[in-house]
Amino acid sequence: MTNTDSNVAMLQETYKRYAKEGIGPVLDHLTDDVVWNSYGPCDLPWCGQHIGRDGVSSFYERLEGVLSIVKYDVHQVIAQGDWVVALATVTAQSRASGRTESFEKADVFRMRDGQISEFREYYDSARALELLREQPASEPAAG
Repeated sequence: MTNTDSNVAMLQETYKRYAKEGIGPVLDHLTDDVVWNSYGPCDLPWCGQHIGRDGVSSFYERLEGVLSIVKYDVHQVIAQGDWVVALATVTAQSRASGRTESFEKADVFRMRDGQISEFREYYDSARALELLREQPASEPAAG
């Protein structure tokens, strides 16, 4: 098995375990100095650069504080050497409004010694922001 193949296999297994177990399997496969980037407007609480396992834990705490990940489907994995790209659809539910939205996304990983040393995620952050800004449906006015 090549280094590329082992990187792909590890990430595919991590995605499967993340869907069932949460962030534990992700944290298990990070280098100590991992750089985790989520690009988007600063109004999204999880966006920005997060360094190390504590930073990644903070990313997930901020994300899960406002959204519940309902489903995460990886459709395609593309790899070359230490770089692996996962094309996926994520379905998230706003904790405030209860509204659910699906997003196409690309997760880009740089691997080092079988661990994730860098992560970059790309998705429609404007739609994610809309999902967060929507208010719960109001009760009909009493007549």
